[in-house]
Amino acid sequence: MSLRVLVIPEDFTKDGGALKLIVQAAIAEAGRPSANVQICQSPRFGGLDECLKVERIANEVIQRYRGMVDVFVQVVDRDGVTGRQAALMRIEASLEPALHGAAFISVMAWEEVETWILAGFDDLPTAWGTVRTEPHVKERFYLPYARKRDVAMAVAEGRRLLAPEAVRHWSRMEQRCKEDLGALVQRLRQTL
Repeated sequence: MSLRVLVIPEDFTKDGGALKLIVQAAIAEAGRPSANVQICQSPRFGGLDECLKVERIANEVIQRYRGMVDVFVQVVDRDGVTGRQAALMRIEASLEPALHGAAFISVMAWEEVETWILAGFDDLPTAWGTVRTEPHVKERFYLPYARKRDVAMAVAEGRRLLAPEAVRHWSRMEQRCKEDLGALVQRLRQTL
């Protein structure tokens, strides 16, 4: 049976398509290339604050999808907030009793999911170290890059168009984002 994974994004309308590809690539790197990865669209969290509410995750996601999902992967942006990883670990621990054999992994994109997309490209107009340390990657680097590539006006501001190209360079993405994408792969290996 194929591994069943549900990705819980802050906002699936913006990040869902890209996250599906990125999480699929991480799972393949962890040794399970044929996983069935879906994006949680119901409930629609619509932002970080709602996505971090343990009660909503437990009652509206885990309970709803119990028995249909082997691994839940929550993805949130760091957005320059120190201590966010510790908060995610507390969420994981709080949800443990509700999982009934499923796994829950919470991962933080450093600083934003758009950083992961940019990590796959070697034609960025800015040095990677500058991109990696910027808390507002989307505004400062991703959107200008999407405009340069003429995809910013597409669905999800071009994320769905740029993500497949970025994921083709998975080793570059993982190397550039060791603290978050590399950690996700390691957590998946331990879980799977």
